[in-house]
Amino acid sequence: MAQLVVISLCVLQPASGEEVNEPGSHANPAMYHNDNTHELDGARRVSLSPDGKHLYVTAHDGNALSVYDVDNNGTLSTPRIYRDNNTHELDGDTTGIVLSHDGQHLYVTAFWGSDLSVYSVASDGALSNLRIYRDDNTHELNGATNVALSPDGRHLYITAAVGNTLSVYDMDSDGARSNPRIYRNDNIHELAGARGVTLSPDGQHLYVAASLGNALSVYDVASDGALFNPRIYRNDDTHMLNGAWDVALSPDGQHLYVAAFRWDEGFLSVYNVASDGALSNPRFSRNGALTKPRVSRDGDTQELNGSKGKSALSTAIDCASIVGITFLMGVVATIMTPKSQRVTPAGNGK
Repeated sequence: MAQLVVISLCVLQPASGEEVNEPGSHANPAMYHNDNTHELDGARRVSLSPDGKHLYVTAHDGNALSVYDVDNNGTLSTPRIYRDNNTHELDGDTTGIVLSHDGQHLYVTAFWGSDLSVYSVASDGALSNLRIYRDDNTHELNGATNVALSPDGRHLYITAAVGNTLSVYDMDSDGARSNPRIYRNDNIHELAGARGVTLSPDGQHLYVAASLGNALSVYDVASDGALFNPRIYRNDDTHMLNGAWDVALSPDGQHLYVAAFRWDEGFLSVYNVASDGALSNPRFSRNGALTKPRVSRDGDTQELNGSKGKSALSTAIDCASIVGITFLMGVVATIMTPKSQRVTPAGNGK
C-alpha cells in the first residue's frame, strides 16, 4: 500500500536571525535525511533539552533513539544512536518522549513493547542507567503511547491506547516513578484509544485525546497529581474529533490544537482555552495534502491537514520561535523557544 513518508529531520531557521513573527518567514532549511550517519527512518518525535544543547529524536521504523548536539545556530551534529536490542526497548512506534525539566532524565514510551524507558542524561546528552517499566499487574502500559510531565516535574502522565487507560505517577528526584494511579475507560472517563496528552502551563488542567472514543477530555489536576472533574467533548457537528489523535497547547496556554483523522479524512482543530480549562470557539481545517503549514498569531490555522488518512499536528506558534520540525506521514511536531530568543540561519544539513 502506497504511503507518503518523509524520512528526514528538518530544522527551519528564521531569515537573517529575525524572530518568527509571521507565517512564512522561515528560510534556509537544513535537512537531515535517513542515511548511514542518521537514523531517521520514520522520524516520529523530538524533544529539546532545557539548555537547548541537545536534541532527541525517535525513529518509528528504525527502532531507534538518536541524540544530537545542537550548535548555537541550530545545526545538528555528533549523532549518537541507541537501537532496539537486548538493552534498549525501542521496538517500533516510540511515540512518546519527554525530558525532565532539569534535563537529567529522559522518558520514552514504546507502543509495541508496552513499556516506559527512563534514562539518566549526562551533561553531554548521552544516555545511561536505563530503567524499563513494563506492562504488568501494577503498571498499565499496554500500547504505551504518549507521556507528559507536570510543570513542577512531580508527576508523570502516560496514555495506553490498547489498555484504554491514563496513568499518573509520582516522580522521584532520581527519575524513578512510584504510586501509580490508573484511570480506565468507563462511564466517567472517555479513554478508548487514549493517545495524545498535555498539561496546561500552570499544571492545573490536563487534556487527553481518545482516538477510538472520538473525544477530547479536560481534567482538573489536584496538587498530588490526581485527576478529577472530567469534561468530555465528543465528535459532532461542532467538534471535529473523529479519531482524535494528538493535542498541543500554545506556550501561553490560551489555545489548544487537536489533530484527528479517520481513514481519508483529517482535521486540525483549534480551541480557545478559558482559565478553568474549558474549551470554546472551535475552528478547524479539513483534509488535503500536508502542504504549506501555517499557524497564525491568534491561534487560527490554515492549510495544515491530514494526508491519506494520517494525522497532522502543529503546536501553537504564539509568542515563540521555531527551532525544529519533524515530518512523518503527515505528522508535524515542533520545538519552540521563547519569542525573545533569536536563532541565526543554519548551514546545509547532512
